[in-house]
Amino acid sequence: MKYLSQKNKIKKKKFYSLVYHVLDVRQLYAAYILLIYLQLKSSQSS
Repeated sequence: MKYLSQKNKIKKKKFYSLVYHVLDVRQLYAAYILLIYLQLKSSQSS
């Protein structure tokens, strides 16, 4: 019984780390797009 709960904990840990990873990637992606957008905007105005 104890072993089962331990396994469940590990599963949860993996799940949370995956969620964090996905969120991190999305934030990086958003920042990247924002950077490109700002560069395009500044190059157009000059």
